[in-house]
Amino acid sequence: MGRIGVSQEQIDATADALLLEQKRPTVDRIRAHLGTGSPNTIGPMLDNWFRSLGARVADIAPPDPAGPVDPSAPERPRPVDGTPLAVRQAVRSIWDASLLEARQAAQKELHDEIARVAGLQKALEDEQMALEASRSALLENARQSTIRAEQLAEQLRTAQERLGRAEAVAAEQQERGEQLRTQLEEQRRSSHEQALAQAQEFTRERAVADERHAANERRHLQEIDRARQETARVQQDLQAAVSSLKESGQKLEAVTLEAASVKTALLEKQTELASHLHDQEKEIVALKLEVESVKADLSRAQDSDDAARKAAASSEGRLARLHESLIAGTRREERMATELESLQDRLTKMESQMAKGGKSGR
Repeated sequence: MGRIGVSQEQIDATADALLLEQKRPTVDRIRAHLGTGSPNTIGPMLDNWFRSLGARVADIAPPDPAGPVDPSAPERPRPVDGTPLAVRQAVRSIWDASLLEARQAAQKELHDEIARVAGLQKALEDEQMALEASRSALLENARQSTIRAEQLAEQLRTAQERLGRAEAVAAEQQERGEQLRTQLEEQRRSSHEQALAQAQEFTRERAVADERHAANERRHLQEIDRARQETARVQQDLQAAVSSLKESGQKLEAVTLEAASVKTALLEKQTELASHLHDQEKEIVALKLEVESVKADLSRAQDSDDAARKAAASSEGRLARLHESLIAGTRREERMATELESLQDRLTKMESQMAKGGKSGR
């Protein structure tokens, strides 16, 4: 089923009704009011309604006495008999709103145009500055290119001069090469003749050398036989030496272990002797203090008989004990020194045996 079309009368009536409702007629409002119609159909009919609006209604408002009439303002429509007052008032409101909107749009467009012109002017100034900079750069490049061209021209002239000298040298070398080629041909012929003579001489010498080589080969074979026999004998001696070396190595290992044990014992004796000497030093210091004390007691004992006898007896006992302790420490020190000397002699003998074992192994 096809869509029902709209007529100009329906558009006019709907637009008038919208004016009475203080609404501006638009394509969307008319479509909403009618419930049908396409924008392509309603648009031209609405334009016809606007064109006939000035002939059907008139502005009822008198001119504004407060100010002069703007000559550039569009002429208001003239009254038409039979037009309702409400319609004329609505048309007047729409007309004034349209004028205000048109003025605002014109002012906005003017401001936008001014801004656009200002932007274009700024862009033009920037472009001029860029062109000026480019012009300066191009002038500098042109100056540098001119200098470079002059330098290249000078280099070309120098290169041409060098080329001329090189061509002269090449011609001279070519002539020299021809002379050398002639000399080389003469030397080649002479060398060929000499080579033939040398080849014949070499053939004779080779025959003699072959005979000598055969004799030498026979002699070498005899020497090889003798060398093989000597090698077999040396291998036997080497096996005996290896066996002896293994036995010496085992003995050397036992001596090394024993030497390590002796070194350990020697270190222990040295440590013990050092400790004993340290204790002996302490005892000597204590003995010295005791002697000083005994001397002091004897000195005081000289003042009284009873006290002197007691002090003398006590001092004699203390001196005797100190003397015995000193003698025992001395004997112990001599015994440890003897043991230490014995260990050192034993270690020296083991090191000598190890050195002899190493020499025999080599």
